[in-house]
Order: sequence, then C-alpha cells, then structure tokens
Amino acid sequence: MGKKSVAIKLSIKPKYRMNNTDTKYNGWTNYATWRVNLEIFDGGEFSNMAACEMREFVEELIESQTPEGLARDYAMAFLDDVDWMEIREHYEELATA
Repeated sequence: MGKKSVAIKLSIKPKYRMNNTDTKYNGWTNYATWRVNLEIFDGGEFSNMAACEMREFVEELIESQTPEGLARDYAMAFLDDVDWMEIREHYEELATA
C-alpha cells in the first residue's frame, strides 16, 4: 500500500496589519490615525494647519525626541498609515462648531 499525502492549508491572520485601510478604530480610519490624534493632537488647536504641516510637525517631534535607530525608524514608518486629511478635517470641524 502507498502512502497518502495530505495537504493542510494554514491561515494566519495578524491582529493588526499596517496599510490595512478596511480597519476602523474608535471611529477613525485606522489605529495609526486614532493613536497619532490621541497622543499628539488631542486637545490642541490645530485647525489652522494643513495636513502636510501636521505630518511635518509630528516628524519633527519624533526626530527631536527619539534617538536615531530602530525605534525612530518604526515611529516614522507608522506615520505612513495615518490619514492626515481625516485629522485635519476633524480639527476644522471643531473650529467651526
């Protein structure tokens, strides 16, 4: 008698994948957008900043407070998932409310 071969298909789904635009988080586009807003912008007056200025502000903050290396690289890469326009629009709406 011959041996039978059985193929097993494994599916591993991570809890969070960067660049996953289908993931909502606490009413925000994704975790990165929610987290950056919460940790950096929440409670401030940012209605006069453009989305690109917001990103530059955060990049400069990270560069000034984080030594060069892996942690800074991860922090900077995290910013690629942030929906900067959503944050901008949020503060614009707060200013007109």
